[in-house]
Amino acid sequence: MKQMTSIIILSFNTLSFTKLCIESIRRHTTKGLYEIIVVDNNSHDGSVEWLERQADIRLIKNDWNAGFSAGCNQGLAIAEGSELLLLNSDTIVTPHWLTNLCKALYSSPSVGAVGCMTNFCINGQQMEGPYKDIDGLEKFTREFNKGDSSKWIRKLLLIGFCFLFKREVYEKIGPLDERFTPGNFEDDDYSLRIWQAGYEMLLCKDTYIHHFGNVSFLSGKSHADVEKNAEKYNALIDRHAQIFRNKWPNLGNYKFMEPDELVPELRSRDVPKLDEGLAAFQRGNHAFRQQKWARALDEYSKVLSLQPENKKVIINAAIVARKLGDEETAKALAASVNVEKEIFEIGELVEAV
Repeated sequence: MKQMTSIIILSFNTLSFTKLCIESIRRHTTKGLYEIIVVDNNSHDGSVEWLERQADIRLIKNDWNAGFSAGCNQGLAIAEGSELLLLNSDTIVTPHWLTNLCKALYSSPSVGAVGCMTNFCINGQQMEGPYKDIDGLEKFTREFNKGDSSKWIRKLLLIGFCFLFKREVYEKIGPLDERFTPGNFEDDDYSLRIWQAGYEMLLCKDTYIHHFGNVSFLSGKSHADVEKNAEKYNALIDRHAQIFRNKWPNLGNYKFMEPDELVPELRSRDVPKLDEGLAAFQRGNHAFRQQKWARALDEYSKVLSLQPENKKVIINAAIVARKLGDEETAKALAASVNVEKEIFEIGELVEAV
């Protein structure tokens, strides 16, 4: 396999930021040593049309917003690189960024993944840079991004805005867990899976890129919409936190732990099994929220093939069948689990967790 980095970017109505990101990759990354894969999640801001005109981009066009986990997995599935990089569309990469990250990634067979510093992040990966514009960013990082292994530190978690890992890691532990559709906690989960598989992870404090942050979440929203979306976002965080705790019980305050505090116990555990039923349930609910009724019903059908008596899924499938005009199927599904008439008539989504 050719030494090459597959850079996987998700696009959702962030055209101006996506352009900045891709132009910075072209400017600061050695041609021939990378490929760009963009997964567009049904943008309607001209992103698809612009991406289609780019000869150096491999484009996947979704007819719905598949979310972060599922979208990244689509890109990972077609990637041809020896290392794989998940990169947010609202980032600007900088001089020597990928050279530095790859140097750390291949510094030892035990290193499985690496991340970098930025201006907008958590997990000890944030620092303020002395710049006000892109020219200032370029000037700052030409000096800052000087490879220095003394600035690499072991980290239990890495945040997914710029997450580089070896292909062998991906082949060993598999794709992102789509139980976390549409997003959040999938990078915590993937980090723990990497450590559990016997690898280490490094935060490269010798490498800095810019991250605008929350662009898809906030783009084009009024203040009232932002507040409403914030409520939904916080509810999603709570649901995904519970899914995470169910998968990784009794971790304590893991986000603030050093690797040596948790990894020995982590590696003594059985590897958590993938839950395809819950993953399909989450994808179905994500489609339901977007009123993608046929997509939702398809995902619910996958769940019911595995869990034919899952009452929550049957309720949602009945509601979706009614939305699609199939009243007979809707009533049959509702009757099969004795769904209260009021629940069925209201037609509200039942969450998986």
